[in-house]
Amino acid sequence: MFGWSRGAEYARANYKFRFGGLLTQQAKQEEVFERVARGVVTSALDGINGCVFAYGQTGTGKTTSTSR
Repeated sequence: MFGWSRGAEYARANYKFRFGGLLTQQAKQEEVFERVARGVVTSALDGINGCVFAYGQTGTGKTTSTSR
């Protein structure tokens, strides 16, 4: 069952996330590919399933960025 449907005991839970790095708005497509996707693409070519998930606000260029 999902935490959000279980009630108040999850309402004040502390969640910690680790980030491997940040990319600024000035990052070029080559840098994004090298840091985010190259490993996934290389693994996919070796027969291992992979996914690069583009998440962000509507209208910010996700589709354009991932289709180049």
